[in-house]
Amino acid sequence: MALDDADARKLYRLVRAHTLASQMAPSRYLTARIHAAVEGFSRPLVGTVSWRVFPGWEAVYGEFRSEPDTEPPEASLEAGAVWPLDPEGEDAPNPELIEDETQPPPRFRRHTLIKAMKDGGIGRPSTYARTVEKLEERGYVEMEEGALAPTERGRAIWLQAAPLYVRDDSGAELFSADFTARMEERLDEVASSSEAPAARTWEEWRDEIRDLHEIARARKATGKATPRTRERLERLLENAPPGSEAPLDPDSLTEEEARGWMERLREAGVSPAPSSRQAAFLERLVEELGLSSQEAAELIGLEDLTRIQTSAQASALIEELSALREERLPPSRKQIGLIDRLRSEAGLTEEEAAALVGESALSDLTGGREGSASALIDQLLERTKKAASGTTS
Repeated sequence: MALDDADARKLYRLVRAHTLASQMAPSRYLTARIHAAVEGFSRPLVGTVSWRVFPGWEAVYGEFRSEPDTEPPEASLEAGAVWPLDPEGEDAPNPELIEDETQPPPRFRRHTLIKAMKDGGIGRPSTYARTVEKLEERGYVEMEEGALAPTERGRAIWLQAAPLYVRDDSGAELFSADFTARMEERLDEVASSSEAPAARTWEEWRDEIRDLHEIARARKATGKATPRTRERLERLLENAPPGSEAPLDPDSLTEEEARGWMERLREAGVSPAPSSRQAAFLERLVEELGLSSQEAAELIGLEDLTRIQTSAQASALIEELSALREERLPPSRKQIGLIDRLRSEAGLTEEEAAALVGESALSDLTGGREGSASALIDQLLERTKKAASGTTS
């Protein structure tokens, strides 16, 4: 499709802006976190406000993006400042309190659990379905309206046993995706290289699992809070309002005491801060997609990644970025080969096949489970089934 002069000029300006921005300094923002109280209202109010103090690379994008605030708010940000509320009027009524509960993330279904295993580097295509079946056979999960719901046995394993098997010095967890993926990577090395002898590899894993088991036995005997529980408590304390009650020494708490503090903080409306794993995964996704901090944060209505305060916000952004990554994935070689075979069997040209999913050419197809390549395969398979049915009838 040809571009007119206006489109060509705009495209040139965008390419030029990208080129210049890649050589410019980062933009800088100041962010103030505000804790306030309203007379006659028991709950604290927490929020943030940010403004840009140095434009950096954003200076060349004025045509393509709205300008952020560059001045702090007019209201005083000094500790102890008093902000009078605007008088209520017909056009500007005072806000009303609407209480709502944060919804938990949806439970895994068979296909979403398999996708999580793939993303975590766990298992092989031939073992995914069997692994999920084992969870059901051993009574760890049960099906509820198409979702995998944990049973009492499954909850006990995860909440009581798994947290005990964690090293304090390295943070290594026996019941974790990282541990399993690392083990499978070593097994692959044994299968493909003589540099990783099977006997020595077995002894190393045996010793590591034995050490974790001894750590678990000692930790259970002392009753101290597990590293996982302490980490979750610390994330809640990070978002607790100033002056709120908190344990003097979280590291000295027992598991029961730590869980009690966590329950009190949740009842007070405190949400946990993002975990280090969420932060690292977000950073990796943003870098992989080539987005700026502001562009990524805008996907969930925030101005900058520094505005992410809760684990729920981090999870929402991870979901958005993961979907965006899926959209940008090119088709796999397996998909391309299958499309070529099915297209030939259906007697379609490349252009005719691409048109089935609204694309002008096969080179425009996108990969991933939700991509146009997957949609085209479904359509071609359906055509093949109909053709076979018509032949045999």
